[in-house]
Amino acid sequence: MLESKAEIERKIEKPVTGFAYPYGQDVESYRKTRLILSRNGFSYACTSSPGINDKSTDPFLLYRETLPTTASKAILNREINLDFIR
Repeated sequence: MLESKAEIERKIEKPVTGFAYPYGQDVESYRKTRLILSRNGFSYACTSSPGINDKSTDPFLLYRETLPTTASKAILNREINLDFIR
């Protein structure tokens, strides 16, 4: 986790302050990583659990929504072009 953070920071020449949990839904295990993340420069982390964040949401257990694959700009462009051709 920390090696990846350092490598990304070197490449983008900016600090990395956010983290996305792998597979994103093991909230009980993620609670144990909060201290590690905060001590190493992260200020928030995202789960993949759906929900709404508000002021009471733990910044290291943020909810997020995923977009359907058809929301991808590339896929939308392809679909539009295919429809146009047909």
